[in-house]
Amino acid sequence: MSESVPADSKSMHRLQNELKQERAARLTAETTTEQLRRELAEKQQVVDALKKSEQEFRRIWEDSLDGMRITDEDGIVLSVNSAFCRLVGKTAAEISGQPFSVIYEDQHQQSSLTKHKERFAARDVQPLFEREMLLWHGGKVWFELSNSFLEIKGQPTYLLSIFRDITERKIAEEKMREFSGRLERS
Repeated sequence: MSESVPADSKSMHRLQNELKQERAARLTAETTTEQLRRELAEKQQVVDALKKSEQEFRRIWEDSLDGMRITDEDGIVLSVNSAFCRLVGKTAAEISGQPFSVIYEDQHQQSSLTKHKERFAARDVQPLFEREMLLWHGGKVWFELSNSFLEIKGQPTYLLSIFRDITERKIAEEKMREFSGRLERS
């Protein structure tokens, strides 16, 4: 009888240890599962926020009345919005992947592209200016241009240009100058 008590005590002790290990394993599994659920929920929130942000950006890009164009350091058009296409009289397919100067008259295309490359490399692009441009189809348009470098660490730098047609305003200003000049002479 004295021999069976220690054996039972050893068995009990072993069973208790096995139960403790089983509980610890189950607790670890439950903790790990809960951690994974939390991480997945957090990742889903990030994905949802990113989708929302992309949708908002896409809506701004497409619904803007101002023309928008993104070019790289070589002056190649990476993206344009529909307003830009309307302003210059070309489709996105005719512009994307081409040098940005494709929208200008032939005689100014190469010089515009060369200046762009130099200014881009020096990060010396005018942030805001007005200019009358002669387009590829012979039409003249006054644009207010706003330029911003898009610099994201580890990514190539791009240039966002926003075009606003100010032709009507420039015509009105010219008429006002002419009218003012006639008043002064009379």
